[in-house]
Amino acid sequence: MYFSTSAKRSFLLFAGAFLFCALLRSFHFTMWLQCVAQLYCGSLLLVWAMSVQKRVTDGRLRSLLLGVAGMELLFLLLQICKYDLCLGHVTIGRYCWYGYYVPMMGMSVLCWLIALSIHRPKDKPLAPAALLPAALGGALVLLILTNDLHGLAFSFPDKDLNQYERHSFGIGYVLFTSFCATAIGAAFFLTLRKSRRALGAGERMMPALPILIMAGLLAMDVLGTLPHLRNTSRIWNIGEIFGFGMIGFLEACIQVGLIPANREYERFFRTMELPAVIMDSNGEVAERSAGVQGPLTESEDMKLLSQPIAGGSVCMAVDVSELRKLNEQITAATRQIKARNEYLAAENRTKQERTELETRNALYDRIVGLTWPQLEEIENKLAAQDISAHLGEIAVLCAYVKRRSNMELLAASDNLGTDELILALRESMEYVSLCGVSTAVRASGNGSYVPGLLTAAYEQAERVIEQSLGGAKSIMLSVQAEEEALQLRLLIHGSKPGLPGPESGVGDGFSFSRSVEWDGEEGAITLRFAPKGGSAA
Repeated sequence: MYFSTSAKRSFLLFAGAFLFCALLRSFHFTMWLQCVAQLYCGSLLLVWAMSVQKRVTDGRLRSLLLGVAGMELLFLLLQICKYDLCLGHVTIGRYCWYGYYVPMMGMSVLCWLIALSIHRPKDKPLAPAALLPAALGGALVLLILTNDLHGLAFSFPDKDLNQYERHSFGIGYVLFTSFCATAIGAAFFLTLRKSRRALGAGERMMPALPILIMAGLLAMDVLGTLPHLRNTSRIWNIGEIFGFGMIGFLEACIQVGLIPANREYERFFRTMELPAVIMDSNGEVAERSAGVQGPLTESEDMKLLSQPIAGGSVCMAVDVSELRKLNEQITAATRQIKARNEYLAAENRTKQERTELETRNALYDRIVGLTWPQLEEIENKLAAQDISAHLGEIAVLCAYVKRRSNMELLAASDNLGTDELILALRESMEYVSLCGVSTAVRASGNGSYVPGLLTAAYEQAERVIEQSLGGAKSIMLSVQAEEEALQLRLLIHGSKPGLPGPESGVGDGFSFSRSVEWDGEEGAITLRFAPKGGSAA
């Protein structure tokens, strides 16, 4: 069993104060000093209440503890009124006597609420059912206060109210005392139950001791066996027994840690290694920690932090040298990271530009490869002596090179549509008319195809057009774009063109076929392209 120095000191102080109260009541005083015992108890109670205000950290428990102190002060005030201030006024004395039971019930119910609030989270309020004992206790108090009307709590000889000192107890008193005893007992056992996991068996006995002493003395008071000193009245009256018992129980709960409180914080502060001082309202040092070797001064490596507290402030010195070094390291690392990021960003830009350039060059090389026959043909015709005779053919070839290059660029971005094919064919046919060939273009439908199919269609149509330039008199081109196939039909009037290459084939995601129908100087060449899965036959 281990008790802290503070707990032992508190136990001895309570025991000494309780015995000193009995000593005060054992002496005869002059008339104006007969209430000295009550004044003494009230002074101790006020000191305890102020300590509770400073020590207890839980706001709800602090309010309930101060409520218990207020009830005990009311008890002492009623005693002073009955025995000193209103001596000789029978009616007032009787009602002061009835009033004793108000603080007795109040302290019992408050102890029950304190037991419920121990180890209860601050953000979890008490259930409404927990207030039912308060309502029942209020009804029993009302039963006591209205005893003159019904006599259920106390009865007097010959029903003479002026002889209330010679009273006997009734059912109302039995109910009242039973309820108070039940509330106090329930609070006591609930507190012990909550302390089983936090306290040892010896520590749990400390709150039990004041309750057991109070129960024994109250039982002796009821039985009339309470000791007397020097032929005076009882050594303690009921208010002092009840008050010291309840306050002793609550203080024991504080000392063993059931009620959270700042205990021995002065000693803790003095032994603390952190340099700090507590100053009063005038700025004078009241307490200093073990880490304070001289006056607290602020420097580059030492920062002073101040926080107001009740009655003054606390000032502490915080060593920030390590923090300053860490900040410097972080700043240097940040600069390095920033420089590294800038280098990586520049490197990524260079790589991106190089990749774009390589992609662009590869694309241009591909375009040159695709249009190389036309480019070579243009170069040959430009080298001829009579260029004017070949201007129309050169225009047709240039139109194809331009439009085929555009289609390749658009196909690289997956943005090639049927409209682009029709525009390319119209432009090519427009330049064909410069060669003395009558042309016409008709388009219908709106199918959707892969870019490779559309570029293949333009290439095949261009091949037919180029082979027809020498002997064609008129060319009419019909484009029909349907979902199942894309069909280009060229109606040619003139000599039959020579068409090298396969009559059918398979491309990337499509198939194609070419058919020729010719009769004399009239003929039709049909180019049919079907998406993958369809038939170009």
